[in-house]
Amino acid sequence: MVNISRVVATVLFVAAGCAHAQSYPTKPIRLVIPYTSSGSGDVVARTIGAKLTEAWGQQILIDNRPGGNGNVGTEMVARAPANGYTLLLGSDIQFGINPHLFRKLPYDSDKDFAAVVPATFNEFVLFVHPSVPASNLRELIFREDNVVFSLAHRLISTAEFDQMQAREAVAGK
Repeated sequence: MVNISRVVATVLFVAAGCAHAQSYPTKPIRLVIPYTSSGSGDVVARTIGAKLTEAWGQQILIDNRPGGNGNVGTEMVARAPANGYTLLLGSDIQFGINPHLFRKLPYDSDKDFAAVVPATFNEFVLFVHPSVPASNLRELIFREDNVVFSLAHRLISTAEFDQMQAREAVAGK
């Protein structure tokens, strides 16, 4: 879950650090989100964008560029001029997972990007129906009734899905 107070604090910290650079920004800034609109990345970006617009007096344009597991938007930012007017709200997907999923990426995460500040901290929660006799993950996995259960998730290759795959591997499923 996105902690909005952390996002706002991060934005204000960044804005305060940039206050001395009065010549930047002199024009609107594009904040690229490599995901679809209305998702958690979009909500975070719009929250950050509103605070940066307020702090800098320049509009932050939110540009959703989904596709290729985040590679479409990430490539767009990698190819943009390195002048600080095109930013990426990226995640572990583009920089930690995709390098292992794709043989060739349209960007080099080490050469094309520099991390500025962590924007959010995600917490994942596994929920079950109250009638399930398990109060933790171990009890759920090693149930005495050996029932087979299914996992519901948003999309393949999201951080949540990857974490559940890792849990299944640990459980020997």
